[in-house]
Amino acid sequence: MRRLDILTYTLVLLVLGPLLYGVLQLVGLSALNAGLVVQALFVAGVILWLGSYVFRVFFRKMTYNQQMKDYKDAVLEKRAEAYYQKLAETEQQESHESNRG
Repeated sequence: MRRLDILTYTLVLLVLGPLLYGVLQLVGLSALNAGLVVQALFVAGVILWLGSYVFRVFFRKMTYNQQMKDYKDAVLEKRAEAYYQKLAETEQQESHESNRG
């Protein structure tokens, strides 16, 4: 996640909290109840975010882990490609030499 994304989410949350609080008061909730509802929603959001983070850590779906897996797969694929190319060249040479003799 980029810094710009973090700043955007932070600004949205900073604006959304008081805005929701005001809307709930306009709808007819008391200041105390509106504050409790907004606070409960933000706490629930943090708990959900934390749960998703723990889920990604547990199942190794973090960005770093995914990058390492992609890198290792690419290295193995490159090695296999080089191995089979060299094997094919060796077989061609052996075939060519056996046809001469």
